[in-house]
This record gives sequence, structure tokens and C-alpha cells, in this order.
Amino acid sequence: MNDLLDILEKDVSVNEQVLEKYLSGTATPDEQHEIEKMMLQSADVEAAIEGLTAFKNKAQLAAYNQALKKTVRTLAQKNNKKKKRKLLDTDPWTIAAVTIILMICIVCYLFMTIL
Repeated sequence: MNDLLDILEKDVSVNEQVLEKYLSGTATPDEQHEIEKMMLQSADVEAAIEGLTAFKNKAQLAAYNQALKKTVRTLAQKNNKKKKRKLLDTDPWTIAAVTIILMICIVCYLFMTIL
């Protein structure tokens, strides 16, 4: 579950604190270089960081981050519930129709074997 909440890759040395420092302008040159390298390699990372710079208020950014994590967690739980559905979760009318067809086939087979 935590893997879904962690947007950054595990092998990258950038985490939330480094991103916050980068956005506030207090990151070290090595951290800045790492983030800028990631931005050059991926348009998604570049768009994400540009979106993060649009937040002027840190409280607003933190609230948005928490809401996003909650949404991801909720969607992941719904997805797990869908996967755990019954194997034969079908309409009762479908089961009745299949049963009737099978009974007709059996009656026809028995009728053909008698004649």
C-alpha cells in the first residue's frame, strides 16, 4: 500500500524533504542537479514539479498532498475489493437460462437414445 503512495522511485535519491527544499530554493547544488536531471529525463516529473511550484502557500500544498494520499488509498482499497469478488458473480437470470438450456439438451439426448 505504501508503494502506491510513494510517487518517487526507490533508486532515486530525491524524497519529499529534498523536493520541499528545491521548491523553497534551499536545496544543495547536488540535490538541485539530481532533481533537474530527473526533470530532463521525464516530462511527467517536469510537469509535476511545475505544478508544485504553482502552490505559493505551504499549508495549501500539504493539505493537497494529504488529500491526494487519501484518494489514492481509497482507490486502492476499492480496487482490492473488486478483485476479491466471487468467482461466479452473475445475474440469476443467466444462471436460470443456462440451467434450462442444459435440461433441454439432456431431455433431447435421452429422447434420441430411446428412439
